[in-house]
Amino acid sequence: MKKNIRLLTAGLAASMMLISGCASQVSASSQTTTAEAQTEVATAEETETPDTATKEADEKEGQDEVMEEIRISGTVLEAEDDRITVNNESQVSFQGEIILNISPDTTYVLDGVDGYPVEPSKVEKGYFEAYLSPAMSSSLPPQNTPEMVIVNIPEGATAPRYVTAAGAIEEKDGVSVLKAAEGTEYSFAEDVQVLPYLTKNIVGLSDIEEGSKCLVWTNEEGSVEKLVLFAE
Repeated sequence: MKKNIRLLTAGLAASMMLISGCASQVSASSQTTTAEAQTEVATAEETETPDTATKEADEKEGQDEVMEEIRISGTVLEAEDDRITVNNESQVSFQGEIILNISPDTTYVLDGVDGYPVEPSKVEKGYFEAYLSPAMSSSLPPQNTPEMVIVNIPEGATAPRYVTAAGAIEEKDGVSVLKAAEGTEYSFAEDVQVLPYLTKNIVGLSDIEEGSKCLVWTNEEGSVEKLVLFAE
């Protein structure tokens, strides 16, 4: 009887040791897995430093600014007091008929020769260029409220470009250069004419800074011969 009790006790002790060993292995395995997971998180956090995150955000913002400039061109079909219907003949945005809704507060409608405002109802049928806002309606024909519409452009003439300055004017090889936000560089003719938009203020190239809006006319050599600077 005592022998059987000793055998039973020994068996129970062995079972307890086996269970304890398994539990220890499970615990160690769990701790190893947890440590590996913590290491992976720490590594990811170290990889995406504040400088990296800031750089990526700045690059994305710069891409968004470039994408927001949507320049189309074509023919004016009809002009009314608050809208201009056009045929977009460019390869940009929706091709075909587009209704340009004219907002008196946010849309410029300017003459392509002198840069002065034109009443929408007095826009002539013919060539135009427009700079659209990012939001285009899903209606047919689609509608957009543009930032700039350049109209009454003589046949064969080159329309002025609506430009957002990437920064102040720079000097390159003795020539003043304007770099646009989308990357194009414009060199200035020696006798360039710099004018303010609808004011009597005296402005010059030194008044152009990052974010300045300009309308630029280029000559046959591609140099800017006239620039209209818009007030911020």
